[in-house]
Amino acid sequence: MRSPSFLCLLPLLFLPFPALDAQTPISGTINTYVSVTATNLPNNAMTVSSVAGFSLGDLVLVIQMQGASITSSPANSSAYGTITSYAGAGSYDLVNICSINGNELTFEQTLVNNDYHVAGHIQIIKVPQYTQVEVTGTLTGQAWDGSTGGIVVLIAHEKLTLSADIDMDAKGFRGGVYQNDNTTSCFGRESDYYYSTEVEGGKKGEGIANYITAKEYGRGAQANGGGGGNDHNSGGGGGGNGGAGGIGGKNDEPKFWLCDGRDPGVGGKSLTTANRLFMGGGGGAGHGNNFNASNGDGGTSGGNGGGLVLLIADTLAVNGSVTITADGVSAAHSRYDGAGGGGAGGSIFLAVNTYSGSNLSLSLTGGNGGNASNDNDNRCYGPGGGGAGGMVKSTSSLPGFISRNLSGGTTGATIFSSANNCDTGGSNGGTGVTAVEALVKSTTNYPFCNLLPVSWGEVGIEPEGMKARLHWSIENAYQHAYFTVERSADFVNFEAIATISAALPRPNAGAFSWVDAQPITGQTSYYRIRQVDMNGAFSFSPVLSLTLESPFTATISPNPLLPNRPLYLTYTLPESGELGIMLMDGVGRKIYANRFKLMAGNGTLELPLKLPKGMYSLQVYAGEAKVTKRLVVVE
Repeated sequence: MRSPSFLCLLPLLFLPFPALDAQTPISGTINTYVSVTATNLPNNAMTVSSVAGFSLGDLVLVIQMQGASITSSPANSSAYGTITSYAGAGSYDLVNICSINGNELTFEQTLVNNDYHVAGHIQIIKVPQYTQVEVTGTLTGQAWDGSTGGIVVLIAHEKLTLSADIDMDAKGFRGGVYQNDNTTSCFGRESDYYYSTEVEGGKKGEGIANYITAKEYGRGAQANGGGGGNDHNSGGGGGGNGGAGGIGGKNDEPKFWLCDGRDPGVGGKSLTTANRLFMGGGGGAGHGNNFNASNGDGGTSGGNGGGLVLLIADTLAVNGSVTITADGVSAAHSRYDGAGGGGAGGSIFLAVNTYSGSNLSLSLTGGNGGNASNDNDNRCYGPGGGGAGGMVKSTSSLPGFISRNLSGGTTGATIFSSANNCDTGGSNGGTGVTAVEALVKSTTNYPFCNLLPVSWGEVGIEPEGMKARLHWSIENAYQHAYFTVERSADFVNFEAIATISAALPRPNAGAFSWVDAQPITGQTSYYRIRQVDMNGAFSFSPVLSLTLESPFTATISPNPLLPNRPLYLTYTLPESGELGIMLMDGVGRKIYANRFKLMAGNGTLELPLKLPKGMYSLQVYAGEAKVTKRLVVVE
């Protein structure tokens, strides 16, 4: 089996990888989304609508968007829309693809969650992986379309720099769509919590529970989706997420022969379950029967909820003032009809080890309910309820320079009325929540999934004057991140001297070269290349050796050296110049350093060192030439 992957050894993600100067710039949409059409959980696999854009070794986010169960009867029960079971809604896994067979994807890690159901709209999202990455322009994702989208997710194994905003406003669950009905009468009162058509009530906003056939309309909440306003002309409820959505406003007619609408949409429910990821609920639509596009009459749809942002990084650095936003959108204003409720704020999850910067704003506000305009008539149409604030989750406490806005949206108002007093009611959306929790991760590999190991092709080394050129090629590098060149003077102790972040010239394979401009001279040097995967797993090349003779030489004596005795350095300097000396202990700490201006020729320097017992490394420099000697101090 291939070396352990990202989620099986998640702590490897947060190891101090060798620093790289270059950062990959990103903006726009970086994720690829696909819907799941069938599950094969016993075999750790799922079938998708298309495998275009997916490859072996890709890291993907598997997430179920809906599928919760709600109380749905009787028709006139205020409990309608109460969540009775989350089932698979919000469940997620981060796994690598180990095989693609037709449209079936098998995963390298055993799925943590076993409650995935296709009816709950599972999607698989390709997660881009970077060593160091910088958001240089607005980063966003596909809007939720009923089966895919609504999420932006990435991994930076070293550092994620935010120099521009991340924007997922209004890309979560969709608001209920306004549908005009001109058959409304004033006989009877529509007070039930669900209906099958728009005649009796506006459409409910989307939430984590699927719509129930013949119960898509009416004032009852759709889990965290806001209820639609009931006949006649009442407002829709706001969507919910971290908080509950606000109730819509009623249609409070001032004259007894007009049609009241006393049953506005109920606000979407709050969501509190841990280890799940949710988008903001959509607002419910207002009820209406006066649609006239040319006059601007009619009710309005509910606002969309905010989407979801998942960022995984060792270090998150903020460059300037930056905002990550997944706000719910406000509903449009109505005229002569009920207005829609605001969408709820979405969610942000920061799986980050360390933070730096000065001004990062997290915005997950609920949208405002729509105002209801009476056009200066003696009427009091129903406005929409406010959407709730969203959720901020993180794997550790957030630093003080990160501000959070989780406020709910305000209820709409009845405006431009000639009535003396309009008592429409309605309420604001609730405030969102924050939580600290671990990122869901797999702890075991799927035993029947085998990725091919990295194959090393030709690996060689040649002198270029007093420099050393290394060249190598690899195959089957499905999760390649970067190379590290390591060098040794004794074939035992290797040190990293270069990190090469290079994309593969062709899928999973490529050829590379690198020049050591300051190799060890006067003795044999040993080199090896470490190929590192995105998950921290690595593979070594064969060890190479090269001896470069230099007219510059340096020897030390005595070696071994007794404590508190002087060390003598004998040298041959081909031309006059500066000779540099640096002594380091066994853990790489600098103990002694000096520079001498010397004439060309042979000579000896006495180094007044008083060293305790131990192992040391002495480096002697002359121009571009360097000699490294190992020094042993004994008792």
